[in-house]
Amino acid sequence: MKARLTGALLGVGALGLLVAPNAAFAQDAGATPSCGDATMFPNPIYLTGSTAFQPVIQAMAAQLNNRTTKITLIYLGSGSCAGASAVAAQTALTGNALYFPNATTTANCSLDATSPKADVGISDVFYETCGVGTRPAGVGDFPGPAQAMLFVVPSQATNAPTTITAEEAQNVWGCGARGMVSPWTVETAIQQRNSGSGTQNVVARAINVLASSFHGTMNAGGGNMIATLTQTGTPSIVIADLNTAVGFLAADAYDANRSTLKSLAFRGLEQTQAYYADSSATTFDKRNVRDGHYVSWGYEHFLARVDSSGVPSPQAQTFINWVQGISPTDPAFAPNFDPVQLMSGAHVIPTCAMKVQRKSDGGFLSPYTPSAEPCNCLFEATVNGGTPPAGLDCATCTDSTTCNAGKQCHHGYCE
Repeated sequence: MKARLTGALLGVGALGLLVAPNAAFAQDAGATPSCGDATMFPNPIYLTGSTAFQPVIQAMAAQLNNRTTKITLIYLGSGSCAGASAVAAQTALTGNALYFPNATTTANCSLDATSPKADVGISDVFYETCGVGTRPAGVGDFPGPAQAMLFVVPSQATNAPTTITAEEAQNVWGCGARGMVSPWTVETAIQQRNSGSGTQNVVARAINVLASSFHGTMNAGGGNMIATLTQTGTPSIVIADLNTAVGFLAADAYDANRSTLKSLAFRGLEQTQAYYADSSATTFDKRNVRDGHYVSWGYEHFLARVDSSGVPSPQAQTFINWVQGISPTDPAFAPNFDPVQLMSGAHVIPTCAMKVQRKSDGGFLSPYTPSAEPCNCLFEATVNGGTPPAGLDCATCTDSTTCNAGKQCHHGYCE
């Protein structure tokens, strides 16, 4: 029988009652364990959906493994819209899912013995963008960090341009080889995901092409896209000349693969200049996303079944609190990491570091001021190796009395 988080979200010691501390994450060589093994996978939270969010899930799982009482994240990367549908329809999860023994290792466990239902569906787009109708009343949408979607080419593509315009991207993915956008004139070397991919839907809104009408070779997930563009691992197709290859990828996955991929600056519709998601091709600050210059981005959405009061299950609420940076009142549910710092280090953008917002995928941008604590300085420090870049007004602080007038101490910095 699988162990689950039980009781009310703020119930006393709920996590501590379920399993003995320090349960091991070992498995026999060649065996695929059952995801429902409560000794091996204590206190599981089942996640499905966006493959773009996997780097954050893995970074979080690695920290949770270090808790005295462990919590296990079990993740089935099915695509954003499949994740949304799985929660809405309460579809049983089957096949092999991932678990994360540490920050650099993934392993498989089998869902088939227990066929659990997803606690949280993770989507890079709003539920309605998936084309499955209006979100049901029994499904809550809990917004999370922002994620940039980048146009990428192999690092070996020495003849590739450094920029792409929305009009060029329209021709590449709307017409394929017939779009005649050099050097991307080989149909099979143009890479796409599929119409259920949140990454593809964000890109589709940015270039005004239906996600279901994209040309090019399909890739099952972000990892498959990387394998195909770099021709490593198990690529979806053999590409004879990498100069003709082009695709798109979530920024967190790209940032972990900059040695083999390079991103293109993107000029959106009605823009007059192309921008990287970051302030330059070599930084990680996502400044052009955060201030509205780079337009191909969306929010991560965490979908969960809710009761008549809009409250999700304890498992779902616990995970949602972490990704939203909400501290539970019961220490049994407290994360052993700073959610803002963890997400920043995993290369997504906590909303407290955003200066613009949008109400729909590809929608108009408007100014945004975080309702909670701003975290621009902590974000910049985290992605810059621990110290905010020179020139930013980010004085360190222990409390607001040490800040200049008009500023408060937020996340260790005066803002």
